[in-house]
Order: sequence, then C-alpha cells, then structure tokens
Amino acid sequence: MKKTYKAIIYDIDGTVLNTLAMNMYPLMKIIKEETGEDWTYEEVLKFAAYPGMKVMEELDVKDKEKTYARWVQYVNEYEEGATLYEGMEDVLKGFQAHNVLQAVVSAKTKQQYQIDVVEKGLDQYMFTAILADDTQQHKPDPQPLLECLKRLQLQPEEVIYIGDALSDYLAAKNAHIDFGYAMWGSVSSEGIIDPAYMFEKPLDVLTLLEKTEMEKMLAGELYDCGDPQLMAQWHKAKNLMRTYNQLDSEDSDGKQKILKSLLGKCDQVWITSPFYVDYGCNIYIGEHTEINMNCTFLDDNKIVIGKHGLIAPNVNIYTAYHPTHYMDRFGEDTGDGFQFCKTETAPVIIGDYVWIGGGSVILPGVHIGDNVVIGAGSVVTHDIPSNVIAYGNPCKVIKENKRQK
Repeated sequence: MKKTYKAIIYDIDGTVLNTLAMNMYPLMKIIKEETGEDWTYEEVLKFAAYPGMKVMEELDVKDKEKTYARWVQYVNEYEEGATLYEGMEDVLKGFQAHNVLQAVVSAKTKQQYQIDVVEKGLDQYMFTAILADDTQQHKPDPQPLLECLKRLQLQPEEVIYIGDALSDYLAAKNAHIDFGYAMWGSVSSEGIIDPAYMFEKPLDVLTLLEKTEMEKMLAGELYDCGDPQLMAQWHKAKNLMRTYNQLDSEDSDGKQKILKSLLGKCDQVWITSPFYVDYGCNIYIGEHTEINMNCTFLDDNKIVIGKHGLIAPNVNIYTAYHPTHYMDRFGEDTGDGFQFCKTETAPVIIGDYVWIGGGSVILPGVHIGDNVVIGAGSVVTHDIPSNVIAYGNPCKVIKENKRQK
C-alpha cells in the first residue's frame, strides 16, 4: 500500500541535478596534477557518490583541504555546469502544489549550493537545506537527515529521502527513513538492497502523491463521482448554467462573464442558450468558435475545441463511459443507499476550423483533425483525420475537404 508522506527530502547531485560531468572531468584534472597519472572517465566514476573530502582521503593527497578547494574551483569553472534532470522541476512543482514539504540533504558546500541550486531558482521549492557545513558527520551517517527532520519537525516515518547513491541509501536506513532510489542518476546499485521505491525517471516520483478524484478522473482512472470536490464543482457548473440559460439573449457581457467563470478557456466564443455541461472547467474552446443551441458537453475529461469552430444545434460530446456488464458498473449492492456507477473517461480533441453538423454525437477518446466537416446526425466513434468530410453512424470519411472554386 502506498504511503502518504508529509515531506520529500532530496539529495542533489545525481538526483535533482546532473552534475556528473562537471565533477568528474575536473577530478581527472586534479588527479593528474597531484599524481601525474591519467585516469579515464570510467575510472573516476567510482568517486561519483562520495562526499568531496572522502574523495581526497581515498586519493591520499597531501593537502586535502587545499586540493579539495582547487577541485571546487575547477568544478565552478566547468563550462557546461549543472543541469536539471528532465521532469524534475515538474516534480518540485507537483509536491509544492499538494502542500508537501520539500528539503535538501547534500554534501555540497553552501557556496556550491548557491551556484547550483539558488542561482537556478530551485531553492524556492525547499523548506530547508542541510549542507556539508551544517553537521559534523556526513552521509552515510544519519546525522544530516536527523537534523533535517528536526527542522521539518517531523518523524522518520513521515518523510522519504530520494537519492542515487549507496551513501544516500545507508544514511536513510540509519535514520529509519524510507529510501527512494533515483535510478536515473545512479552510477551503481551495488549495496542498495530493497529500497522502499525505485524510480526510473524523475516524473515517477510523482506517483507518491495521493491523487484527488478530479486527477483520477482526468487520468482516465476509476474515480468517485460523489467526491465532495467533484460535487462542489458539479453544483457550481449547474448553477452557472442555469443563470446563463436564463439571461436575455442580448446580454452578451453577462453571458461572457459567466462563460469565463464556467469554462477552462473561452476566448471570443459565442454559445447560444440553452447549453449544458458536467463540470465546465475541463472545456477549452478556441477563439471565434460558435456553438448553437441545446448542446451538451459532458466534460468528465478534457474537451478541447480549436479556433474558428462551428458546432450546430443538439450536438453531444461525451468523455465518460461505463463498464458494459451491470455487475462491473455497480458491484455488489451494499444496501447503503444510492450508489454512483463506476465511470472511466477519455478526452475529446477537436481541431481548428471544424464544422460539426446538427444532432451529431462525439464519443469518448475521439480526436478530430483540422478543417473537418462532420455531417448532421453522425455518431463519431473513432478518430477523424484532417481535411476530410465525414458522416454516418458510425461516422466514416467520405472525401477530401477541398476548397470549392
């Protein structure tokens, strides 16, 4: 069963930032200067997961402090610098949006943290950062993680540590904190035994988030139609629609104001009353699109309509569907009162310059290309390519949509 965490703690190098090249090539230079030996990139990779001073100890250099400072200088001068792993900022934004605390435990110095993290604007996501100078002991000792817990005012079972190296894993284990293995930046999995989670790419970390019923709905997963958040949006949409449909047809300003509150996007759109939706917020309509009377858009998933569209009267667009067997729709009757049936969803995407004829039905998951005409009374069950005229039940492509001269 997936746990819910109050905080996510990250290692930096090899987890948040790709710093491998910017650290290893300067290290090769240091080894050459100190020993006269030419090490290959593959040979220095074994040091990738080590704290800086531990590398100096392993190399047995004479003046460890000065040599380490010179290595840091070379790292800072490395032209390519540190780069954010693809998808990582989406992870940071995702947890921030869900009010999950985020923090850093890293062997970086404050100076290097300033360059690699603060100057990239990533510190805005972090509640706190435990760096090399903040503790006497360093990973794999648990002290840095325990200090982080103290600042977060949380218990070990309430957080997870995401890292790419054995020292990260051991530090988490010693602190009795769950460990998430960042496989995307790891150079070796040796010794990392049975982590709580294994993540192949940064976006996989978002699976730790507990999805809302709205998020499940938009993801096409089974969801609870009676969820309070969904019901609140549903009632809001119904109230706005009632007001919209009762407005005088000449009150264009009033209608536009309601549409902007009701729909996800509607720039310079004309919708003739009456108009019906489920939630409204999942409908996105491009500019200069006209929708005629008595259309129903069940936006349990996204409905996207491009610019300069023309939707005739009585067009129905559905994004929701149900299991065909009644036992799959409702399951066993528990006798607890009314039960919503099980529902899944798929988005409907309609391109630019599309004309949908009166009485047509667009089913879940359908994509319609640009410059398409759907004939009146069609039932569109599958995708329709661009630049065609299509109609029928089921709707089929009849011919190309060429300009008449």
